[in-house]
Amino acid sequence: MLNKIKKIVLGEIGFWNKTNNSIVAELYNKIGLLDNLMQIIFKHLLISTDIFISEFFGINESKTKKSLRHKNIEQFKKLYSLIISYYAYNISIKNSSISGEINTTLEKFCPDVNTIKEVFKIINKFSKTERDNLSSTSHKIIEKALLIVEESPITTGAEHFTDVSCLIICYNSALEHIQKELKTI
Repeated sequence: MLNKIKKIVLGEIGFWNKTNNSIVAELYNKIGLLDNLMQIIFKHLLISTDIFISEFFGINESKTKKSLRHKNIEQFKKLYSLIISYYAYNISIKNSSISGEINTTLEKFCPDVNTIKEVFKIINKFSKTERDNLSSTSHKIIEKALLIVEESPITTGAEHFTDVSCLIICYNSALEHIQKELKTI
């Protein structure tokens, strides 16, 4: 309880509402403009990205893992673009029949197109075998996320492992929900 009060006093919850939640609302509104298949995919990518970013900053924990102070809305836009495009890229390599549509939708959906291009550059540096292994590419995505929020990319092994694991778990959750929902259509 005291930690929650501390976050309110420090303005972290208000800041979270102004930055993170406003981007989620903006992206959620864009989902309605997509065709049915892309609505399903991007709805679950957005939900999983929001969960990951909440865990990444530790906003739901008793202690914030990364400082929210001095972060701005542009950094959050880049973070959402980074994680959504990373997830979408992985879905598109597993489902080549819709990869073109996913890539086109990404450019319309994500708030920072340059970050999408950076993700594709990062992932394309890996061999095909490495790209298929989420843990290989996830480490680089976490390093990029830390650079976006101006945190040192050198974190303790345990914290880095936790961030990578969370990124993969959120992706797998999105994929599972997408597959479930597509079976009902």
